[in-house]
Amino acid sequence: MLTVNKGEFVYMTKQKIIGPASKKQEMYINSDYDIVVFGGGAGSGKSYLGAMDFLKYTDDPKFRGLVVRRLTPQITGAGAIFETFVNLHREVYDTKLRLKKRDGVIEYPSGSTISFRHCQYEEDKHSFQGSQISAALLDEAQQLTETMVIYIMSRLRTEANMKPKMRMTCNPAGKGHWLTNWLEWWLLPSGLPDPAKCGVPRYFTMRDNQMIWGDTPEEVKEQVPGCFPLSFTFINANVNL
Repeated sequence: MLTVNKGEFVYMTKQKIIGPASKKQEMYINSDYDIVVFGGGAGSGKSYLGAMDFLKYTDDPKFRGLVVRRLTPQITGAGAIFETFVNLHREVYDTKLRLKKRDGVIEYPSGSTISFRHCQYEEDKHSFQGSQISAALLDEAQQLTETMVIYIMSRLRTEANMKPKMRMTCNPAGKGHWLTNWLEWWLLPSGLPDPAKCGVPRYFTMRDNQMIWGDTPEEVKEQVPGCFPLSFTFINANVNL
């Protein structure tokens, strides 16, 4: 049974309650921004949190979720993200899930699906052409290229009862990395996250494959008249969240 109360997300099963375990996890789960990056080192529960987030939509027959990793073994290997999703979602759906591990697909009783795909080479991004993606989770997004992420972002559209969204998890990417450049506003000069900006939104649009930023949608529209800015935020995590 899914309960939503005052913005809180909780799944109650016979075994336990599934829900965010910290303030930052709660920020991620309840965020309505178009793009959310959840970053931190190993052990901060990023993949599990992504699996929890998708549970909000799997009762919608038109929901089409997408999970992307750079390499196939990172999807289907022992303890990898496909297994993380299955183990968590079985606690809600028990044996009612239909698993197509070879194809990288989980089908739900409602008819919704979550597909797991790799994007190893630059040309692999074109395999998403024509896709309708309700929600995309790019797990360890720093391993992908900027052009891969921008292309997948362009595929966000849905007939499900939700606003299309992209979620990214990441480890620190290092100076000069495209993702570090995207997150620059949320970082201190040292490169560490600025605690005061955690979860604060900014807005952007794409022009010639470049991100045009503003603190408000109006600021972006002044730079690119007629555009439709997307909201973006960064939530930094650590092992203790």
